[in-house]
Amino acid sequence: MCFSNDPKILKALREAIRPLAVGTYQSLPYAIEVCPPGVNKAMASSSCSSYLGLEDYRLYAVGIRE
Repeated sequence: MCFSNDPKILKALREAIRPLAVGTYQSLPYAIEVCPPGVNKAMASSSCSSYLGLEDYRLYAVGIRE
């Protein structure tokens, strides 16, 4: 997670890491998540609900993929 209240800094960060093989997600205006390929909220939610035996429940995750 990278946090900043300056949108210019977050934009520069996204540009700087664009060549890397990572996913970037911005779910809050002041935070960017940097994750390995294939790791995201949907995958984590699915894994956690499976582990906890909650596959029959609906889970929602919201964010913006950059």
